[in-house]
Amino acid sequence: METRTIMTNFMARAMMTLLFLCFTAQMTWAEYGEVVAQGPCGDNGNHATFTLKKNSDKVFHEEGTGLTLTISGFGSIKDYSSLDERPWNDYKTKITEVVVNQGVEIIGNAAFREFSSLYKCTISSSVTSIKGDAFRFCDQLMRVIVLSIDRKLPTLKSDVFSECPDNCTFYVPSNYESSDRYWKRYQDQMVTYDDSWISDGTTVLSFPDTSDYISLWVVNSGTSLAMADYSWPNDRGWDRVAGNVREVEIFPDVVSIGNNAFANFTSLLSITIPDRVNRIGNKAFSGCSELSIVDLPSNLSFIFDGTFMNCSKLTTIILPDNVSIIDREAFSDCTSLESVIFPSHLSTISERAFYRCSNLTTITLPDRLNQIGNKAFSDCTSLESVIFPSTSNLNTISNETFKNCSNLMTITLPNSVRNIDSEAFSYCTSLESVIIPSTSHLESISERAFYRCSNLTTITLPNSVRNIDSEAFANCI
Repeated sequence: METRTIMTNFMARAMMTLLFLCFTAQMTWAEYGEVVAQGPCGDNGNHATFTLKKNSDKVFHEEGTGLTLTISGFGSIKDYSSLDERPWNDYKTKITEVVVNQGVEIIGNAAFREFSSLYKCTISSSVTSIKGDAFRFCDQLMRVIVLSIDRKLPTLKSDVFSECPDNCTFYVPSNYESSDRYWKRYQDQMVTYDDSWISDGTTVLSFPDTSDYISLWVVNSGTSLAMADYSWPNDRGWDRVAGNVREVEIFPDVVSIGNNAFANFTSLLSITIPDRVNRIGNKAFSGCSELSIVDLPSNLSFIFDGTFMNCSKLTTIILPDNVSIIDREAFSDCTSLESVIFPSHLSTISERAFYRCSNLTTITLPDRLNQIGNKAFSDCTSLESVIFPSTSNLNTISNETFKNCSNLMTITLPNSVRNIDSEAFSYCTSLESVIIPSTSHLESISERAFYRCSNLTTITLPNSVRNIDSEAFANCI
């Protein structure tokens, strides 16, 4: 049987996964959880090290106690004449994934032998040789991914994969180079990936995950851990298949997701973002109209311009506690968004940030918030409740902030507000009560601030008010 090859003309209904990997000798890919063990594993002074971390793999461990073994550093993994010599041997039945990072050159004898729960192994392009028994008796091994930018495969000893499943799949580069006779044994189990899409130093590798999935791996072969920014979606090497992607998994060494990276992925259902990510660029996920759940990383401090704009099936957003700024149009036109949990450190919600989020019903704003931009919540037609803390630092309700929030019935303004700008609450046709404390610092109500609030019957203004502009309460009962 000939080696199966990925076709560049993807079927419209093919499911696709994007996995983002960055190569570096100083960092590991496995950042999913608690470190269980770590230490040296190099041979004859080589600086190879290992890290064992808990992962969420429940394929073999229902309680989620699978482990990821990551080898990093430089040189060779030690040869082991006895399995008991291996520093990870006590965990061999719980290791579900092995990652050999860039910089490691040789995988030593029996390094991963008898890993009875091992399902997946990723081997970086620096590995030139895999010695005897390295994966022998790994009877659950189903996926071996050989990352090779130069298309060369590492040399094998004859018994490297002995007693592994016959249906284990080996992912290798298209037009790979190898004169090693032992690789020929696995030719019928090989799937080739396409590494021809190059953009801004980022290589995109594509290969099938299962018979029903197409996978896309983006490999940064340099030292940067940041994805490239794209001025337009069609600048991306993978833009022609964007409509077929249903799942995105970004691998743990990535620290930044580029502008427009996944914009208009109209079939995307879910995204996994590791905690190491501290930046998600402008419009990175805009137009992902099927995306319903996003778990944002804890290191995120800024939600950029249009990041999730027009994600029309997104229902809930929990913003990490470090987020201080939500930029313009970040969640605009998320028409299914019902709940937003704002972090305590939030200081700025920019203009149109939640514009036309027509299913949003309640918002509770943090006390550190000191700026809300124009039209930030305009046309949130289901919004019924806006809660300001009594210790709020907000100075101004900006132009059209709550315009056309037609279900909003009551609003209590905090003492800190000094200005209600133009059309801030205009067309809030259900608004019946505006409560402004007698201790308020309110000074100015601009034109049309409460224009056409047709159910508003009573409002008591504090003595601090110095200016009320024209039509501020026009067409109110």
